[in-house]
Amino acid sequence: GKKISFSSEGVTLHNRDIYVKLVNTGEPLRITSHPSDESKATWSPDSTLVAFLRRAKQSETKSEVVIIPALGGSERVVTEALDGLDWSPDGQRLVVSDADRPGGPMGLFLVSTYGTDRTRITNQMNNREYYDSHPKFSPDGNRIAFLRFWSDTSADLYLVDLQSKQEIALTRDRGKVTDLEWSPDGQKLYFVSNRTVNQRIWSLDLQTGALQ
Repeated sequence: GKKISFSSEGVTLHNRDIYVKLVNTGEPLRITSHPSDESKATWSPDSTLVAFLRRAKQSETKSEVVIIPALGGSERVVTEALDGLDWSPDGQRLVVSDADRPGGPMGLFLVSTYGTDRTRITNQMNNREYYDSHPKFSPDGNRIAFLRFWSDTSADLYLVDLQSKQEIALTRDRGKVTDLEWSPDGQKLYFVSNRTVNQRIWSLDLQTGALQ
């Protein structure tokens, strides 16, 4: 909780790099300098590394998943992804949103931080009616919350259990949902949605189903 990571164009328009900053003091530290656009900066659990997406030069849609020390240094390209990125609480795996083939339906994939053992965990049947993105590990690492998009403007909140691979729909109204996050105790999910016309932050109690 002492540092933030983010992407910014800085002084170079139309090209975002990754920055790190102490919350209460100092100037932002630019830790990448690359001609490709970079986004989705995500901390490792021990705060020593940052993972992010870099739009690959050879692809109009795919991005490289890159890991770099939090103060800058030697980079490691882990895998490719279309969107979405999160780090497991044990620091051993990443989850990304991707497709098995060009133009194929998007699902969630687990991959080790060294690019091995890549495994699809949602949309196993490659259903073209939806795509999965915005994955977030639960604090205990046993579940992943994600958004299932029915179109670019409608989505529902889902959970997948990493042991059983069972997918559970938490909402069914196909509203506009733009982001989500777990509570630190893993009992609630917070998400941004226009369920009441305006965009608001909602909380969903996973024990009772209460939504407010």
